[in-house]
Amino acid sequence: MIRRFMRVVAPDLCIVCGRESKLLHDDCTEEMEAAPPSCIVCGALSKDYRLCSPCRKTTGMDTCYFFSTSDSPARRLISSAKYSSNKDACTAAAALMGEISPDYLDEFGVTHVPSAYSRVRERGFDHAAVVAHELASRKQLASHQLLRRVGTSKQVGSSRAARLRQAKEQYAIAASRVVPERILLVDDIYTTGATLTACTKLLKQAGAKHVYGAVLIRSK
Repeated sequence: MIRRFMRVVAPDLCIVCGRESKLLHDDCTEEMEAAPPSCIVCGALSKDYRLCSPCRKTTGMDTCYFFSTSDSPARRLISSAKYSSNKDACTAAAALMGEISPDYLDEFGVTHVPSAYSRVRERGFDHAAVVAHELASRKQLASHQLLRRVGTSKQVGSSRAARLRQAKEQYAIAASRVVPERILLVDDIYTTGATLTACTKLLKQAGAKHVYGAVLIRSK
């Protein structure tokens, strides 16, 4: 009721064009096209977003789905979720990620890269957890909280070397969690790959045999 009232007195604006509409104006939604399937690490074209052999060895991931690149309007969904505490943006991001991830992931469990606790307190929720839950619901998969944050440093603005160093110290397997053999690991943006690589290694050490990644944006 309160939400409906607020939308009457302060209607939503499209986060891309600024026109009064729902979260994304229909015109802007139509302009968002998925990037061609490619290896998210090196950019080489591939089938079904599968990583090439050298990049699979580097990251431990078999595949990593991504909707678009950093110059896409879709990136504003992540900004809206992270910096404006907009849960609807998470839902929209999950919908786009659902478009490019297949429906044959029946045996996969879905988990996410946890955000820094300070960010979660600021927003009131973990945007990556919301995206992962929404994506799991769309794919009719089980959602698990398998990872926990153990470090306090924030990676935004950090150099590649710093990100690689920090990622190894930022995450751990959540206590008393049974890790599925096949996992779809959700994050918002792929930058250096340090975070997904570190989390993939942890999940495999805990029993996962196959880890696929899923992000909205490839930023490289």
